[in-house]
Amino acid sequence: MLRTVPPLAWLPISLAGFRDGHPSAIFVIFITSIWPIIINTSIGIRNIPEDYRNVAKVIRLSGVEYFAKIMLPAAAPFIFSGLRIGVGLSWLAIIAAEMLIGGVGIGFFIWDAWNSSRISDIILALFYVGTGRLRAGPRRRLHRQQGNPRHRRELKEHRMGYLTLSRST
Repeated sequence: MLRTVPPLAWLPISLAGFRDGHPSAIFVIFITSIWPIIINTSIGIRNIPEDYRNVAKVIRLSGVEYFAKIMLPAAAPFIFSGLRIGVGLSWLAIIAAEMLIGGVGIGFFIWDAWNSSRISDIILALFYVGTGRLRAGPRRRLHRQQGNPRHRRELKEHRMGYLTLSRST
């Protein structure tokens, strides 16, 4: 039920509760990013293979051991996917909350530039936000390439060269 409420709709309630803009913005960012994490984690736990559960029963794992050795490793890819989605959505909430609350941040900078008719500053800010998202692209490509044996060898050689260089200095 709470998932269907748009994140920025929580802002007036959080402003009334916290009586300050910064904790309210953090609360809105938290509400925005927590749902993908919870949903993906629950899907990951539901998708634990029955064989894993049966093995845990056979070797009589305790609750803590089951969590640490079966549940957490099996659900980790789903948890990290939820974190990645949550971070992406929190960027939206950060900029929007800064626009509404004001004071500091890239959102406030964009809003202030709009009010002052400084379109070039808005374009600069959008470019800054966009390049921040683009910087994640090379990391994604690197992770994809690590599955290819040729790229793994090249990556290992690159790392070894870096280690050799850093040890000699």
